Amino acid sequence: MAFGDNLLQLEEPLLRVPCESMRKTFKTAQRVLEKNIELTSATCKSLNKSKKSEDIDMTREAVKENAQQAVAQVDGMILRMQGLKRKMEQIQEEQQTHLATTKARIDFLDKLSDPQMTDMDSDAYKQWSRTRVEMLVADYCLRDGCLKTGLAHCKNLDIEKLVDIDELTECHRIEESLRKDHQITACQAWCQENKQFLKKVRSGLEFEIKLQQFIELARANRKTEAIQYYRQQLVKNYSETHLAVLQQVSALLAFPPDQDVEHYAHFYADERWDSLARMFVETFQDLHGLPTRSALVRYVATGISALKTHSCRVYVEGEEEAPPKKTAKIPRDLSRAHMCPVCSVELRRLAASLPYAMHVTSRLEPDPVVLPNNRIYGLAKLLEYSKRVTGDTDKIVDPVTEETFGAHVYSMVYPT
Repeated sequence: MAFGDNLLQLEEPLLRVPCESMRKTFKTAQRVLEKNIELTSATCKSLNKSKKSEDIDMTREAVKENAQQAVAQVDGMILRMQGLKRKMEQIQEEQQTHLATTKARIDFLDKLSDPQMTDMDSDAYKQWSRTRVEMLVADYCLRDGCLKTGLAHCKNLDIEKLVDIDELTECHRIEESLRKDHQITACQAWCQENKQFLKKVRSGLEFEIKLQQFIELARANRKTEAIQYYRQQLVKNYSETHLAVLQQVSALLAFPPDQDVEHYAHFYADERWDSLARMFVETFQDLHGLPTRSALVRYVATGISALKTHSCRVYVEGEEEAPPKKTAKIPRDLSRAHMCPVCSVELRRLAASLPYAMHVTSRLEPDPVVLPNNRIYGLAKLLEYSKRVTGDTDKIVDPVTEETFGAHVYSMVYPT
């Protein structure tokens, strides 16, 4: 297996997103063409039928009226074709953008096959890895709602085509309209635009959005509009699949939110907006092939789990987050316990819910000894460190706790 093959397997979403966008654009172009071809064919058939039905004995006025109708139909066809041309040009521009994005990402991944990139210590790989980290940071910022920061980061580093900016920005915009603004207009338009996909995957998002519209009408005490909307949008389309919910939600017309009836309170609760936002994000990610979580979070979690052992300090809720004061004046090159990323105040909380690493083998110094405080170190490094700290060969200093012991208080350790 060549160097970089494993990395390519991890970067599958990098190419899947633009490919899904191209597929979506192609389907849109196909539907537009089929619809216009069908309308144009119907108009042509109507013109032929009108021509054949002309009678020799028709009056001059009737012939003139038929000719005017034919001209109007032809003008309508011309306008429709002009609109089709503009629409197809717009779709072509979108497709060219997706192709350029795909090419840029392929070129980026193709750098892994560079002959100079032989291992992880090569300069070529370090440069490639640095760019990848910047992409992960930008992706995380866009997912977390820091749009200005993410966009500026991409622009400054010229990595716009390597990050899913348009998709993540649109997702965040509609999510915020649901979660914070409590508005469904943007999500309704998105559902209408992607109606075929929602039907294909049997998503309940469109029903939940329409149900929320009815709930808002009932909340505003607009009963006439609510009843009309209930009949036209809910009963007509969902009576066979969601009858129980429709029967229950219809009672909201009799129980406004100020009555606080427990059986119907969850329909009026703000948590329902959060549920709608989560459902939309999941559906949006499924449509565009986006990973459900940021790759940066997944990689950090993987790295923490690989380092986490049962000796690591466990995070306790409410404990002090400030880093401990450094009191040691001598560099602690003997033990790296104080340098463990998992035990650090920055990552300790993140590591709390992650699994421990499974270490099949242990790596110990060739001459391990145990001190009276039950800490184990390599004897040679321990003596070297103690001599440098105290300048006395008759004392031993624990590099972590800074406790001082006599020269021969240690005991040899024999791991089994």
